[in-house]
Amino acid sequence: MRVKDFRYGYRSLEFGPLSFEVNGVLAVMGPNGAGKSSLLRALVGGIKAFGYIEVDGKVIHNGKKGLKPEKRPIAYVPQKDPAIPFLTVEENLMLASKEIDEDLLDELGIKKYLNVKVAKLSGGQRKRVGIAMALSSKKKVLLLDEPLSGIDPESRELVIDVILKRSKGKDIVWVTHFEDVLKFSNSVLRLQPVRSNLS
Repeated sequence: MRVKDFRYGYRSLEFGPLSFEVNGVLAVMGPNGAGKSSLLRALVGGIKAFGYIEVDGKVIHNGKKGLKPEKRPIAYVPQKDPAIPFLTVEENLMLASKEIDEDLLDELGIKKYLNVKVAKLSGGQRKRVGIAMALSSKKKVLLLDEPLSGIDPESRELVIDVILKRSKGKDIVWVTHFEDVLKFSNSVLRLQPVRSNLS
């Protein structure tokens, strides 16, 4: 994934311009207000952005316009509400892939919740469902916004292992506050809370 001269924002706030390449795992770090979560929303097409995004040699944002979110080869796990709460785990997974990978669900510890509505799950369990949805998709890029938040410390290493094992050949943009993510990241993007008007 290659991003060039990328500016993004919402309301009257603007972040960037940023230029970076993702080859493996890119860890995105910075203080609150630096635009980390907004960067992921902009890359997936959820908020206004300018600049270039290229995935596997295909331009998905040409400077001012981009492909619709559902057309982009990008899977996104937001920090909050990574799955639709009024649907069951199985129904959410079917939105991401036509086939349910039961081995993946076993690895993430959520197989027994297939017929349970997401609203009834804990925050950590919901996050695992979102991760399973992203990993089940055929998307080339994974955008992970604090995927370890809400997951108990004893399970973090397990979840990290599953993500890394199941995402081989994909590029990952991983927003995090956890320094241990740096151990397996290929590069780091540190953002600062610089803001101006988006025009």
